[in-house]
Amino acid sequence: MGEKIRKQKKLLALSFVLLLFLSIGFALLEQNLNITGTTIISNGSWSIHFVGNPTDSFSLSTGSVTGTHTYDTNYKSISFNNTLSIPGDFFEFTVDIINDGSVDAMLNAVPTLSIVDNKGTATTSDDSEYTSTDLITSKITYSDGVELSQYDEVKQGQTVTYKITISFKKTLSNTDLENLPLHLTFNLNPVYVQSDNNAKEKNDTGCPIPISESSGQTGTIIPNASTLNKVMQDITRGKDASIDFTKSASETNTNGVYTRTTTINDKYPIYYYRGNVTNNNVIFNGFCWKIVRTTESGGVKMIYNGTPTNGVCPEIGNGNTNIGVGQFNEAANDPKYVGYMYKTTNENDTNSKVKTKIDSWYQTNFSGKTSENKIDNAVTFCNDRDDMTIYGVKLALASLYNKTIQQIETSYASAISSSEAAIANGTEFQYCPWLRTYTGQPSLICTNTSDNFGTSGHGNGKLTYPIGLLTTDEIMLAGNDADANNIQTNYNTSYYLYDGNTFWTGSPNVYDPSDGCIIHVVHQGSPLTRIVPPTTTISIRPVISLKFNTTYSSGNGTTTTPYIIN
Repeated sequence: MGEKIRKQKKLLALSFVLLLFLSIGFALLEQNLNITGTTIISNGSWSIHFVGNPTDSFSLSTGSVTGTHTYDTNYKSISFNNTLSIPGDFFEFTVDIINDGSVDAMLNAVPTLSIVDNKGTATTSDDSEYTSTDLITSKITYSDGVELSQYDEVKQGQTVTYKITISFKKTLSNTDLENLPLHLTFNLNPVYVQSDNNAKEKNDTGCPIPISESSGQTGTIIPNASTLNKVMQDITRGKDASIDFTKSASETNTNGVYTRTTTINDKYPIYYYRGNVTNNNVIFNGFCWKIVRTTESGGVKMIYNGTPTNGVCPEIGNGNTNIGVGQFNEAANDPKYVGYMYKTTNENDTNSKVKTKIDSWYQTNFSGKTSENKIDNAVTFCNDRDDMTIYGVKLALASLYNKTIQQIETSYASAISSSEAAIANGTEFQYCPWLRTYTGQPSLICTNTSDNFGTSGHGNGKLTYPIGLLTTDEIMLAGNDADANNIQTNYNTSYYLYDGNTFWTGSPNVYDPSDGCIIHVVHQGSPLTRIVPPTTTISIRPVISLKFNTTYSSGNGTTTTPYIIN
């Protein structure tokens, strides 16, 4: 018996080599001037590298972990050679990166830990598929726990610190034991390029990437004490940079008010409610509303939530929270029918059926009334009809199956080739909201003006009334699950937008000639990957925005004591 135990302990050795490289890209500086005079381009330098003595840059986390480390002479790469001996062991280190050149740098992409060699002794039939994801977990963040993002900058003279953790799985199965020992070689390759602060609004997906959601106006305006904007400002839990939007608020314990990280220094920072909150209820013009977020113009965007009974608004899950049901559009056999307005002769010259119904409801209940003066005419509603490139398909698949782009290109070559052909001839394509929901990357930027619906002088100027629908991006912020892996199992019935019904968003999903066009919907608390044809008859929940500094007369935001807007 004793001999068997000793042999098993020996099997539990898991060795790996981690190679950390820093790749650098830099555009050639060149200038030709054809005017009289002299131009001098001063000397500059491109220098970004690891910092300092390696012994100061990492630490072993448990006594059972052993290892060595080496820097190259130029401090552009580090090699770690370690053995994790006991399940549950983890190896964690920090490393500093400094930009001591004269040019700002930015991450070209979010670096991930990838396997470059797997010398396993696996006895399974498919040895190549038994990799680090079975026995190893890894996490790469900055030293404060904030995740790395594409376009993160390291400015001149700035130092950033990475924290990298590699853990040996705690619980092993018989199959795991059969595959030990493993000798795994990993690469982590952060690639920095010259910073491009203003020019790049889209990456290779063809979809807008939120480098910044800033309104371009700095210097925050402080709202009045008795306004909804001030309420949200006072109770914000801080920036949302570390929130995983592929998970619901209930999974990540991110309930409350958050500040959109990229707008924190704006004239009107974006605050938004997320998750199972009970203090965002409003009665305005005789109707109940749920506050969703503040807007780029300082307004407070709200979604319709039914009618009050003796001054009390519906609780979460109450299905009587729509202005009725209806179709988004009368047909689905043309891409134009994903449009809130679409082209018949000229661009956006025809109303969708859902817009017609929402406009009629607004005209009946608001037009010409005193309450209409409190509605923000500057609010816009995005109907993002951008279609993405084949790289977007690869990126979404990589996120869905937790693989690298390279693995996706190998494993799904046939499917990608088919999609590429369909995209090339325009017969089938995904819209950008699909990509953002699958990858959990909400954006409040509406890149194309023609898709940014607003009244005269705002957005595309096509709206008659300042009323519309929420986007999937706003619903991700609100706390619904955007992870396609959980579509059948992870229903979020506790966040504030849940009402037990299915209701329209303004975000297209896909056009496929065999199925027609498809629209994203919120379906009974299920993830945002739920979709239906525009000819489906479902709930309509319109959205308006109150002007900045609109005051409330009483209330604390609960369903029993909502904020009252006189």
